[in-house]
Amino acid sequence: MRGISIIEKAIGIIAAIILVSLGAFVALDATVLSDSENSDLYVIKSDHLYLDGRDYVDYAEACDYDYDKYPILMEQGLFWHSWNESTQRVVEAPADSVLGASYVDPEKPTMIFIHGMEASGYHIRNTYWLPDFLDGRNELNVASEVEAGNPVSMLYLWLRAGWNVGFFHWERFSSGLGTSFGESPINNEERIWATDGKSGTRFVSTDGKGYFDGTEYCVAEHFVAEYIRAMRLLPDTMGDQEIRIQAHSMGGEVTAAGLFLLTELAHPDVNQLPKKQLPDRYSLIDTYFSMYFEVNGIPIPMTANNITISWSKKPLPKDGMKDTVLDCLKVFANHGIAMDYYTYNGSALKMGLTPADVETILQFLCITDLNINWASYYPSGGLTDIGWITANGHVAMLYWAASSKALDDYCLDVTNGISSGEKAPSLFLSNEETKALAGKYYLISGGQETFTCEDDTFTQPGLEVLMEGFVLPV
Repeated sequence: MRGISIIEKAIGIIAAIILVSLGAFVALDATVLSDSENSDLYVIKSDHLYLDGRDYVDYAEACDYDYDKYPILMEQGLFWHSWNESTQRVVEAPADSVLGASYVDPEKPTMIFIHGMEASGYHIRNTYWLPDFLDGRNELNVASEVEAGNPVSMLYLWLRAGWNVGFFHWERFSSGLGTSFGESPINNEERIWATDGKSGTRFVSTDGKGYFDGTEYCVAEHFVAEYIRAMRLLPDTMGDQEIRIQAHSMGGEVTAAGLFLLTELAHPDVNQLPKKQLPDRYSLIDTYFSMYFEVNGIPIPMTANNITISWSKKPLPKDGMKDTVLDCLKVFANHGIAMDYYTYNGSALKMGLTPADVETILQFLCITDLNINWASYYPSGGLTDIGWITANGHVAMLYWAASSKALDDYCLDVTNGISSGEKAPSLFLSNEETKALAGKYYLISGGQETFTCEDDTFTQPGLEVLMEGFVLPV
C-alpha cells in the first residue's frame, strides 16, 4: 500500500466532516444582464452559464423523465401540497397536474422547498417531518391541530400560515448506489449542472442499482421544466403574490443552477416564463457552495470538473464551480430577489468559503450564525465526541427555519438593547426587510437551548467575529 500524503489526509478529514454534515477560476468575458443598471456590482464572469443567442430548449415541452420505462420516477420532481383534515396529514400531487394545480391559490404567497443530498435516496424520500423528540406539537403550539402520534410536518407549518407549498424531490438523482457507503458531493454537482459528468444522468432505483437512461437533462433543467409547466396550469394572477424558495444543503446548488436558468427563460427574448413568476426570495439553509480552498498554500479541490453546463453547452472552467455559484447570487440580486443565509460555526459547508467569498456574499445578503444547542431534546449517544452542533447542526438548521415560521413573529436584534425593537433575520421577515439587512452578520445570543424561536435573540458582533469561523488557512 502506498503512503498517504498530508494533503490526502486533509481531504479525508474534510470529506468526513462533509459526510457528517450532509448525511483558480478562469476569467471569461464579463456579462451583464440586459435589465441591470450596469453597476459593476452585478457584472459576472461566468459567461459559461449563458447560451449564445439564448436559443433555449422549450423546457416545458421537451424535458421530462421516461415514465414508461421507469415509473418509479413519478415520485421525483415538483409537487404541490395540501392538508387533509380527516387524516391530519399533508397530501401531495404533481405540480404539473390538474390535481396539483387545484392545491394552489394564486391569491396566497408560495414557498417551495428543495432538499439536499440524500446519500441513501434510493430508499428514502423526504417527508420534512420534525423528529418526535423535538415535541413540535407542543413547542410550536399545534397540539390542537395535530393528534398525538401524528408527525408534525414542516410543510404543514407553512400551509397553516396561509401559504401554497411546493416541494422539489430529486432523491434518486442525489443517491449513492446501494452497494456504496454514501455518495460524493462532486457526483451530485455533476448531475445538477451537467449530463456529461462521470455518472451522467444516473438515478438509483429501489434495487440500489444505477440507471442512466431515464432522462437526457440535468437535475436543474428538470426543476425548471416542472416549475414552468406548473405555472402554466395556474391563472395569470400567479406571481402577483410572492414566491419563495427555501433550499437546504446541496439543494442550494439545485437552486443556484435552476433559478439562474429561470431568469434566462424569463428574458423577453426567450419568454418561456413571465418575469413576475420568478421567485422573489431565496433562503439558503446551510447550503452548499462547492468546495475549493487551500491548505498551507496547496490547493484542495473537492468540486466538479470536466463538465459541460447542460443548457449553455459551454465547459465549466477548471475549479470554477464555487465562483459560478457565487456569480449566480449576483444575478439573483440583479433581478431583485431577496436572499438570507442561515448557518452555524463549525459548518463544513461554510468552511468551504474563504473570507473573500464571504465578502462577495455579504454584498447581496445577510449571514446568520445559529449556534444552537438542543442536546437536551436529542437522544443520548451518537457522535457526541465531536460536539452536538457538529453532529446535528446541519439538519437542525432546517428545524430552526420551520420554528421561525411557526413563531409567526419577529426575532429580535438586541445589539442596541432588547427595547430597541430592531428585527433580526428569520423566515418571518418580509422580502424588503430581508433585503435591507444585506451586508450584516448576526449571531444568536439567547434562546440557543430551546427549540422554539420565541426566546431567540441576536446581536451584530462585527464581521471580524464571522471571519474567525473560518478555521482552515487560506
